[in-house]
Amino acid sequence: RTAGMNWLADFRLATILFVRITTLSPDYVSPGMFPAGIVAQTQTAFGAIRAELARFGGMLARFNVDDKGTILFAAFGPPPHQHEDDASRAVLCAVATLERLRSLGHEVRIGVTTGTVFCGTVGNAERGEYTFYGTTVNMAARLMTSGENDGILVDETTRRDAAAEDSCLVDFEPLPPLSLKGHDGAFAAFRPSRRTADESGRRGWRAAANTRRDERSRLRAKLDSLAGSGRGGLLVVQGEAGMGKTSLLREAERMAVSLSASVLKGSCSAIDEATPLHVFGFVMRQLLDGLSHAFLGGFDGALGGAGGRLGLAQSLAPSNPRGGRRARTDSPPLG
Repeated sequence: RTAGMNWLADFRLATILFVRITTLSPDYVSPGMFPAGIVAQTQTAFGAIRAELARFGGMLARFNVDDKGTILFAAFGPPPHQHEDDASRAVLCAVATLERLRSLGHEVRIGVTTGTVFCGTVGNAERGEYTFYGTTVNMAARLMTSGENDGILVDETTRRDAAAEDSCLVDFEPLPPLSLKGHDGAFAAFRPSRRTADESGRRGWRAAANTRRDERSRLRAKLDSLAGSGRGGLLVVQGEAGMGKTSLLREAERMAVSLSASVLKGSCSAIDEATPLHVFGFVMRQLLDGLSHAFLGGFDGALGGAGGRLGLAQSLAPSNPRGGRRARTDSPPLG
């Protein structure tokens, strides 16, 4: 009771995100010449950013509209918004936020950094807030305001951690070292950009030829049955993170292609768990695209090719609060 809210104070690893909407800043809008609807524009922009933060699991720390402009400060990593892929989530959130605000006609500058920050409360019981302090926070703000920033800039730690996640379908362009206030020496910065669909499919996943022989033989038997008799079915591949589920499914795809079978693919990560039927969206788009192309050559043939396929599913385990993954137990084993 005597400690008050001080128990919240802690040092934590977090990814910090700063967003500045330059078209809602004094540089663009004179205080005495506010255009009609400026409040509505600010509210719409805030709602768009808040929606992306909720989608990717970030925490809104502060939203200011003052003489420095319209600036949002967010964090990925503090409880209860803690994930094993916070850097990846922050980068994807930054890219989605940039795209969304630009579609609304705004110019945006975003800075993202990762490191140890001090998390705690400031103020008192009547007026206070939970916020973050440290060099990592300062550098995110510096990247946001850097003259080299024409959209998004991230630091080396964020780039490294995000690039290690398969869910982060983003490429990072290295920039010449920057000189930032508060940092001694050159500062390495990178400009992220969303990877195209074709590039995303060539991330280099490989199936080890001499591993998972039993599972591979079961896959082959099911695919042979599909090719021979047209009898389809469902295979569920489940396991802990890092056990080789993706490689096994890649091997199944290779086998199916060798048998002249059609392959429809879908994927998702824990980031997409809030989107209903997200993974089936990919499958349906491929199926409908195939039907639309086949329609000109005969709708009956398209329907015939769409039936009797073998379904291949990868069980995605939800993240647990400690940052790891747990295997699902409500799915049937491979077979």
